[in-house]
Amino acid sequence: MNDHDKKVMFSSADTGGSDSWETPLTTFLPLDAEFRFTLDAAASAENAKVAKYFTEQDDALRQEWAPNTVWVNPPYSEAEAVCSPNCKKKRCKQRGHCNTKYKAGQDDFVVKAWAEAQKGATVVMLLPSRTDKAVFHDYILPYAEVRFIRSRLKFGGCKDSAPFPSMLVIFRPPAPSAPAAPAARETTASQPGAAFSPPAVPPTDMLTDLGRQLGISYV
Repeated sequence: MNDHDKKVMFSSADTGGSDSWETPLTTFLPLDAEFRFTLDAAASAENAKVAKYFTEQDDALRQEWAPNTVWVNPPYSEAEAVCSPNCKKKRCKQRGHCNTKYKAGQDDFVVKAWAEAQKGATVVMLLPSRTDKAVFHDYILPYAEVRFIRSRLKFGGCKDSAPFPSMLVIFRPPAPSAPAAPAARETTASQPGAAFSPPAVPPTDMLTDLGRQLGISYV
């Protein structure tokens, strides 16, 4: 693997590299044929795979995704908190600045995908296959379909394959609730095919009064 590819591939580490990994068309096109995507939620003007897309400037985490069918190849870096006044982080020294605001990471996109699915979106994500992460056990394993990709992908701009396996994570809207059973319809003998129901027996005091009038004793 050449130096350029190493810098890109390990961009989520302290390399200061790019965080944009273009999806290979050989991966995207069969999925697009299956799902018919209407939104690319993590793209740039140069690598968007769908006519409608959100860029980094659009801040996809603040946008509404539902009810679209969404493709997401998110940033692969981890989230970063605001740096302290006396920050001495290695990555901050390498890039020449510290964080003055929270920087969202890949896990934030997973949580967002789950939340948008609850509102009606179908979301397909391309992610590193890191099954040891908390977000995998808390959001992906219980709520998503997972398809592990057999071989390692070769992302756009790289000559060599990625140094990690990948997986597809598919969040779907909740299944609609079963319709309530229709209320039982009252039937009478006048309705065709309805069974005859005898009238209700009158209360005992009514029978007693009637018996007195007719000279009949009801025991």
